[in-house]
Amino acid sequence: MAWLSTIQASPATRMTHAAVPYVLPNGVKIADNWADLVDGNIDHPIDITETGGPVPFGGPHCGLNARASVWTATRKNGTLYDEFWSCSDWTKDSGSGLWGNAKEEDDDWTESCTGDSCARPSSIYCFQQ
Repeated sequence: MAWLSTIQASPATRMTHAAVPYVLPNGVKIADNWADLVDGNIDHPIDITETGGPVPFGGPHCGLNARASVWTATRKNGTLYDEFWSCSDWTKDSGSGLWGNAKEEDDDWTESCTGDSCARPSSIYCFQQ
């Protein structure tokens, strides 16, 4: 399930609030359970893809030259950050969005920066349910 928020739903309302650990495809734990996932810090960055490769750099967002940017529009607690930052509910490449940073363990993993263009390619986080 995608860690993306819209006006209608967010990870907090769509996802199973697991009582077991969340782990990367290589087995590295990122959180003990749902409560740990949404407490503001994760145990390890979500820095690999489903195939085990590195999260690709999404380009120069928010004044930084290169970052592993990930579309989210989602606060650290799993709720919608703000409808303005959801690229029109992910239906348009115009407007602005909220990115997370796949290299971070603090709340920047999901709410790192806003602005720039929804036309910029970036990754998304996916969680097995």
